[in-house]
Amino acid sequence: MFRSRRPRVALHKAPYEDDCRYDIVGESYRMENILAVVKEGRRRKLTRQYGNWSKLGVQFWLVPEPTNEFDPNAVMVLAGTEEYDQESSILVGYVNRNDAKRMSKRLNRSFPVLGVLVGTAGKFGAKLDRETLRDAELLS
Repeated sequence: MFRSRRPRVALHKAPYEDDCRYDIVGESYRMENILAVVKEGRRRKLTRQYGNWSKLGVQFWLVPEPTNEFDPNAVMVLAGTEEYDQESSILVGYVNRNDAKRMSKRLNRSFPVLGVLVGTAGKFGAKLDRETLRDAELLS
């Protein structure tokens, strides 16, 4: 899901205050993908700087992955366009195993959620809007 060309991802300036407090897992294995998205955000001048830290607003998609060899309940977290498009989406991580079990029962297709990429010095992580996940009853 990583392309060498510029990522086609819906990006926006991250708000100073937000509800993006839900951490995903596995970002360290997909840092090349994440850094490509951050680079595009910087090119478009959409990142916010906080000293050494950068923050970028991103449109994420939760997508069930029942064929995952490690966990049939796996839920991918993809950075993507405003309308879900599998071809242009970029895998940035996964929902943790405990929450994925609950989510996979409720998700039968892609689900949009805003979030942020935050980090420094080439190491970034993704955080999702927890309230959106609760409102959709994907989290307890």
